[in-house]
Amino acid sequence: MNRTVFFDMDGTFVDLYGVDNWLEQLIDHDPTPYRIAEPLLDMDRFARSLDRLQRGGFRLGIVSWLAKNSDADYDTAVTREKLAWLKKHLPGVKWDEIIITSFGNAKEQFAHTDRDILFDDEMKNRGSWTGIAYDAGDLIGVLG
Repeated sequence: MNRTVFFDMDGTFVDLYGVDNWLEQLIDHDPTPYRIAEPLLDMDRFARSLDRLQRGGFRLGIVSWLAKNSDADYDTAVTREKLAWLKKHLPGVKWDEIIITSFGNAKEQFAHTDRDILFDDEMKNRGSWTGIAYDAGDLIGVLG
């Protein structure tokens, strides 16, 4: 099986935490921050890096959490916004898998091999990852 490079979204390449009043909106079950968050990096450059990875034989995956203390309706709304965000900002990227999972779910359960790679802003996720894990701040440096 080919190695998969997984990317967290919020805080990794999506500036969710830069949205004014993001936390209050999430507590109120308002999905707006997921829709209006700006990219944290140059999306054209990121898309080119992703294309190079796929041409090099890597699979591409998203593994991203839903909001904390949510319900089924809010989970559906957040998932819809995250998918729309990817389509808007990375329209040419063909993701091999997109996993939007409950807040706090162990991301390492989604790894296929111990050689899979994760980019994530959460130290806990990187520490428990079974393969290679990089901080979000290293994303462009590692991918080029």
